[in-house]
Amino acid sequence: MANKRIVDLTTQAAIVDADWLEVQVSTEAVTKKASVNVVTKVERDARKLQDDIIEAGVGLSVNGIYVPPVGSNYLDSSTYVMNALELLDAAIGSSGSAIVVDTITVSAANLNNAGIAPFQLVAAPGATKYIEVLHLSIWLNFVSAAVECGSQKLVIQYDTGASHFAEWANAWIEGAADSAAKATWTSNVTMMLNKKVELTFESGANPTAGDSTLKVWIAYIVRDTAV
Repeated sequence: MANKRIVDLTTQAAIVDADWLEVQVSTEAVTKKASVNVVTKVERDARKLQDDIIEAGVGLSVNGIYVPPVGSNYLDSSTYVMNALELLDAAIGSSGSAIVVDTITVSAANLNNAGIAPFQLVAAPGATKYIEVLHLSIWLNFVSAAVECGSQKLVIQYDTGASHFAEWANAWIEGAADSAAKATWTSNVTMMLNKKVELTFESGANPTAGDSTLKVWIAYIVRDTAV
């Protein structure tokens, strides 16, 4: 039979695992045959193993079927991976379920004016909503002159003097060294609708000296009372 170029052979539109391919074994002088299944087995098995790992990593079975979580907070009803992400995003974004953590810097000028003009930490949330503060801590950055505020405590309140619910001792806010401290909660447990959270001094008087600055970490949830 005369030699033929590959391009001159008849085209086969599709092949299956049982079809034959011509192979030349490197250690033998004759041409042999091997099935498509044998020729592709090494690559196919390696790919299948890796695919199973990838599938498991995104919540799929070895057959590529989505497996919803069991016992999760929000995802038990999910039907596919993107749906799970959508449900999680909705849960995080919904009022009442999202914990917000803010880091707020208070300059020396703002701190020294906070008695008369309380410094806003969290804006008023809306008519049917209130801010539930979960955690407060402050880093006092002493520069060169300690805060002098008489006997006042540094306090956190809703934007009314009757709502003082957390505080730091006078000795701490007047400290002459860098320091970090959590807030001490007071006995005032009333949470007020549509009120901002602000930092001030308990008697409403400004400090008379000091160039310390503050970094405030506040964690809170916005609760919606609408039904």
